[in-house]
Amino acid sequence: MVRLFSMANDSKKLQMDSRDKVVVTPIFSVFQSEPEMRPILEAFLAEIPKHIRALEEMHKKRDQAGFRKLVHQLKGAGGGYGFQAITITATALEQNMDRGDDWANTTAAPLRQFLNVLLSAHQGGKQSSG
Repeated sequence: MVRLFSMANDSKKLQMDSRDKVVVTPIFSVFQSEPEMRPILEAFLAEIPKHIRALEEMHKKRDQAGFRKLVHQLKGAGGGYGFQAITITATALEQNMDRGDDWANTTAAPLRQFLNVLLSAHQGGKQSSG
């Protein structure tokens, strides 16, 4: 089984395993300077921790249909909310899902990257609203 990572209490770090920690570099929406977008962006970013937990759980349970659906939804939402990095990494993750029967193992590395980008957007949103 592939071990992913979970959000630690400090959302600036990801717990990849007991030895490795990755510092999250914030990313920002291209719409962050538009005041009318602020409440919409805040609502999207507030849901990111829930999406991360859901993706991790579906990956662990090998729920391919649910996992694929959420990745695809986030791929579209990422671009719509001005986070191209979300769309790009979600696309790479979808492509890896199509590469064989053992999708849970073939998607482990792209999933880590995707979750890191989601956390980076979440962190950027916290900085721009605070």
